[in-house]
Amino acid sequence: MKFLRWLWLLGVLAGCSGLSSLDRERASVVPMSQNAFLNAPFAFEPIYKSFATRNGKLLSSQMLSVPDSRDSAVADTFYRFSHPLAEVYFQHDPSRSHPLFTADIMHPGVTLLTRDIRAGMSRASFFLRFSDLAEPEGDTLSMHSKATGYLISFVFSQEKLSEILIQPSE
Repeated sequence: MKFLRWLWLLGVLAGCSGLSSLDRERASVVPMSQNAFLNAPFAFEPIYKSFATRNGKLLSSQMLSVPDSRDSAVADTFYRFSHPLAEVYFQHDPSRSHPLFTADIMHPGVTLLTRDIRAGMSRASFFLRFSDLAEPEGDTLSMHSKATGYLISFVFSQEKLSEILIQPSE
């Protein structure tokens, strides 16, 4: 019995003397430039089917069909994924070549962005993922992706990434 206690104590001491989680993350994450992120910010193609296969089990989904205000014969289709801490809308407009989407994500399990950028991660961990991004003075960092046409805003609260907002910038 004493042997098990000593073994447990040794394990605890070895665990405490190791690298911190931020140091381990710093060693495993390869930073990217802000321009590289803005050229391809999404972890997958931002369409309904891709999002549904990756995050569909976590969020409840709903499909809405709304008549187009310009042409009543055509209907716009909205896909809504919701959770108390996340909401994602996809709008499929027949006159556009690709669907638009907006997102307000506060749930750490919902991933949309590359480099595993997600709500709930620490502020330091977020900035480790970029090689040339300066920390903002305030609590919000906004980036405009001309390649995809989206405005991506990161809101920090208490040294954590608390919310990710993605909106079309048209």
